[in-house]
Amino acid sequence: MLEAIGVSGDAIQKRDTICVICVICGQIEWTGFVIPSCLCGCDGISIDFCAYSVSLWFFECAESPEIPGAAILSTMSRGYFITFEGGEGTGKSTQLLLVNDWLKILRHTIVMTREPGGTRLAEAVRALLLDPELEPDGFSEIFLLEAARRDHVEQVIRPAIEDGAVVLCDRFTDSSLVYQGLVRGLGWKEVAGLNRLATGGLEPDLTLVFDMDPEAALRRAHSRNSEGSLRESRLDDEPAEFHRRVRDGFLELAEREPSRVQVIKAGGSPEEVFARVHPILPEALR
Repeated sequence: MLEAIGVSGDAIQKRDTICVICVICGQIEWTGFVIPSCLCGCDGISIDFCAYSVSLWFFECAESPEIPGAAILSTMSRGYFITFEGGEGTGKSTQLLLVNDWLKILRHTIVMTREPGGTRLAEAVRALLLDPELEPDGFSEIFLLEAARRDHVEQVIRPAIEDGAVVLCDRFTDSSLVYQGLVRGLGWKEVAGLNRLATGGLEPDLTLVFDMDPEAALRRAHSRNSEGSLRESRLDDEPAEFHRRVRDGFLELAEREPSRVQVIKAGGSPEEVFARVHPILPEALR
């Protein structure tokens, strides 16, 4: 098999700086050679078998002084972090479920979570923040959110990523930038600093922003709330100008970070929207 990709077995026996890295079964690199499918021929579907095949070559070259084995193992095992953002009623939560279903077909380990929420402490904070009978100001909101976020990152998100899972999160730090930093007027830079403090610098690999006309999105949200818990309705009851500014804030975010943040047109059926999401999902997960 080594000869098939132009590398002799002698090179491996001598512990040369040759290494195989499987990027979740989507691509294999061999000191500059890029192979379109895994050595095991699974084409990215049989993930368990692929990981086993790569591990054989990894242990052959892990003692290379120029490629520390621990660093290689870290690259191979790290998971992926995708966040779903947008205004109220844009359908981001529905799309998170559809992405989860797609990833299950490909046999990924998936952790679905949300903000605020995801831990016992953070869910208690969520109940406070979304209670329509409470009216916290922007400062109260952001300090509650960052406390919940810290617990969420340390208890759920970071461990899952380190274990190689794909983490799908309904809202994350970008919501704080938009809602509290921009719309509530606390300042983009100030909220970004609090976000970094709470997360220890953890950022999503990919953020999907679902965008649609705020009035149409609010009609969706109000319909959802009439069928569910009123505790979820406080932000939906904000005036129309609030929701227009939220939309503008997310679009500004996409302009600031185009490599990470992708805007998805959220009009249409869930299946139509997912057809726009699917091509944007990273090749490493396919």
